Amino acid sequence: EARLASIEYSMLVETLRRCHGNTSKAAESLGLTRRSMGLRMKKFNLTYRQFRTEGQGLTSLTLPLRDKFFIKPPE
Repeated sequence: EARLASIEYSMLVETLRRCHGNTSKAAESLGLTRRSMGLRMKKFNLTYRQFRTEGQGLTSLTLPLRDKFFIKPPE
């Protein structure tokens, strides 16, 4: 289950980054409703504001996930 959550988180972060925080476009890209996208973002404490400026906050987003789900960083 932790691995699935890790994959889901990565997909959300990558898609939100590509869509510059536009949750409607990100949801459409992932085949989700806006409601479903919002619930998944809430699950991982993500906000669209974190992705509005390219590159800001992305490093801090990946580190808590590694701690929470015990993912080893690549060596």
